[in-house]
Amino acid sequence: EDNFEGLFIRKHEKGKKTMIQIGRKNLLSAVKFVAWVAFCLASMSSIAVAKPIYLHVNNFAIRSAELGTSSDPYLTITAALNRASKLRLFARDRIIIRVQPGFYSAANGEGFPLCMLSGVDLEGVSNDLALIPVPIIQGGGIYDIGTERYIAVIAAGNASITGFTFRAIDGPDGTPGTSILCDDTSPNIERNRFEGNSHAGITVTGAAHPAIQENVFSGTNNWGMTLYGESYPQIRYNEFYSKNGVDCSDNSYPNIDDNTFSCESTGISAKGDSNPTITNNVLAENGDYGIIVRMNSTPMIENNDISNNHTGIYIGGGSMQNPDIGGGGRSDGGNLFNNNTWDIENHITTTIMARYNQWSTYCCEYIDNYIFDDDENDLSGEVDYSDPSFCIRCMMAVKRF
Repeated sequence: EDNFEGLFIRKHEKGKKTMIQIGRKNLLSAVKFVAWVAFCLASMSSIAVAKPIYLHVNNFAIRSAELGTSSDPYLTITAALNRASKLRLFARDRIIIRVQPGFYSAANGEGFPLCMLSGVDLEGVSNDLALIPVPIIQGGGIYDIGTERYIAVIAAGNASITGFTFRAIDGPDGTPGTSILCDDTSPNIERNRFEGNSHAGITVTGAAHPAIQENVFSGTNNWGMTLYGESYPQIRYNEFYSKNGVDCSDNSYPNIDDNTFSCESTGISAKGDSNPTITNNVLAENGDYGIIVRMNSTPMIENNDISNNHTGIYIGGGSMQNPDIGGGGRSDGGNLFNNNTWDIENHITTTIMARYNQWSTYCCEYIDNYIFDDDENDLSGEVDYSDPSFCIRCMMAVKRF
């Protein structure tokens, strides 16, 4: 029997059920108990629906007191991040930094690289009627990831970056630039545009596994994304129109799903010991290759539309790579090929598994015309394209009478 200020609660077992009896020694005690329970429930509810803290940034603001409010915003993202770091010392509330359209660079007071914090989101605000419709971040600071890079934003885990245009630039001494670095961190990066004329829009290192979704990569950056270490990002619903799309290196094993690649040179590169999963993408009108497979990489390639590229899939630059394009134990094929010269170009001695796909011709006997393998070069291994998903016999046998 428990007692709460004259209110007794008696529990006793009846079969397998616990029966609870609440008795009242006096009415006042009962009222106090009910009030106490209501207070506890209200407190728990307020914790569960805690509202985020908003900090506002607008570098077009005039005579701002820089209080971080919508009427007196900070003039730089740097100032808002500094304030957020102090708030995080005392509060666990989520902090959202809302950035109005404008040009955010070192010339306008930003201190690069911008270092994000766990629990803090960067949210770009759009205004289609403004001269600059979205916030643009351009700049960088030196950061060492084994080699030096000129980084605009160092991302954090449990954080998001949405609604910006990023322009990567090289450092003053020519250090290659990257707009966002995920160095062993795993943020959400969504609905941004990456431009510039430097190394990459996003670089992922270590064991990072960010979610990178619904972004557009354009301009003349060498790569949309570069992946290193043992990183395994989720790359989905993005559009790549830069010089090259995604470069998978080291031991990275990204999931590249449902993206569009139409690049000046190559859509996806797999090299080093990388093991990307490449599914449901459109790789169309890339100037050189839809996919290039080199070194010791082992990509799994399934259900992609690989069309109107100079070469669909190029395999070379090593001898140990082992892509599975269908029937090799990991991929069920399902790729659609329709390319300008070769659907698959194999320059290594290994047999390449590429079953259960649809090729540039619907004539079964002509499929081999789009495959570069041991028929074209004695040093090349065979490409096994048997059991195509669709083909017909175009040449009918002529019966001699």
